[in-house]
Amino acid sequence: MKAITKQVLALLLALLLLGGACLAASNEEIYERGKAQMEAGDYLSAAEYFEALGDYLDSAALAKQARERRSAAAATPQPTPAPQRSKYADYGIDQLVSFGRYEQDGNTKNGAEPVEWVVLKSDGARKLLMSRYVLDALPFNNRSGKTTWAESSIRGWLNDYFYRQAFSAAEQKCVELTNVAAHENHWYPQYSAGTGSQDHVFLLSVPEFEAWVLHFDGTQNYKTKDQVRAMIPERGWNRCEATAYARKQGAYVSSKNGFCRWWLRSPGDGKNKIANVFASGHYIADHMKTTDGSVGVRPVIWVDFGLYQG
Repeated sequence: MKAITKQVLALLLALLLLGGACLAASNEEIYERGKAQMEAGDYLSAAEYFEALGDYLDSAALAKQARERRSAAAATPQPTPAPQRSKYADYGIDQLVSFGRYEQDGNTKNGAEPVEWVVLKSDGARKLLMSRYVLDALPFNNRSGKTTWAESSIRGWLNDYFYRQAFSAAEQKCVELTNVAAHENHWYPQYSAGTGSQDHVFLLSVPEFEAWVLHFDGTQNYKTKDQVRAMIPERGWNRCEATAYARKQGAYVSSKNGFCRWWLRSPGDGKNKIANVFASGHYIADHMKTTDGSVGVRPVIWVDFGLYQG
C-alpha cells in the first residue's frame, strides 16, 4: 500500500513539474505573438494577448501601450484610396481605344464584339470618340421630306437602341450628355440645321468633320469644292470600312476601294438631303436623301475615362 502511494505521489509531482514548464512556454509564446501583432499594427490583437498574460514580464505596460496606439489610430482620418485610372485616360488624338460592345462579325450567336473608337479630341481624361468602323446602316430619317438632326429617327435610334445595346450600366455612367449644336453646312447655307439638342450619342456635323477628322484649322486657303477635294487625304479616318454586320444591314461598300458612305448630321444640298462622307473620303457633293438606308453610321460620344475602370 505504501509502495503504491509513493508511485502516485511521484506521478503527481512529475505532472506538476511538466504543467509548470508548459505554462511557462505558453506565456512566452503568447508574449511573442503580442509583440508581433504590435509590430504589424494590429494593436487590438496585441492588447488582448498582453492582457491575457496578466503581470507576466512587462505585459501590463505593453497592453496599455497597445490600447493607446489603437485609440490614436482610430482618431486619425484614413486617406481615401484614389480611384483606378483607365489606361485610356492619357491617350491622345488619333489613338484607338476599346469601349463598349456591339454586333460586328455578323454572327449573333457568339455575342457582341468590343467596339474600337478613334480619339478625335482630348480634354484631360475626357475624350471625344468616333467609331473606327461603320457599325450599322439605316436611314437618317424614316419619313421622306425635310428634316434636321434634332427631329431625325437616327438620333432616337442612337440614343435609345444603340446606347442601351453598346454600353453596360457602368459604361453609360462614363458617356457624357452632350450639348449638340445645330451646325449648318457652310457649303449650302440656305438650308437650316434646325435646333440644338442634348444627346449621349450623336453624329459629326460638317464643321466638326472638317476640324476633327480632316484637321482643317482655318489656315487652309480654299474657296472652291475642287480645291477642297484636292486636300482630302488619301489615308485617314475620313475613309471608313463597314463591319460584316453593317454590310448585312445594307451598308453600301465601294467595289473600287472597299470603303463606304457614312452620315454626318448637317443639311445637304437639298431640302430632303443630309451631308455624308463618301467612300472616296469627300463630303461636299451628291448628298444622300434622308430615307436612304445604305449610308453607314459612325457614332460619336464624349467619354470621361476618369470614371472608367476598364
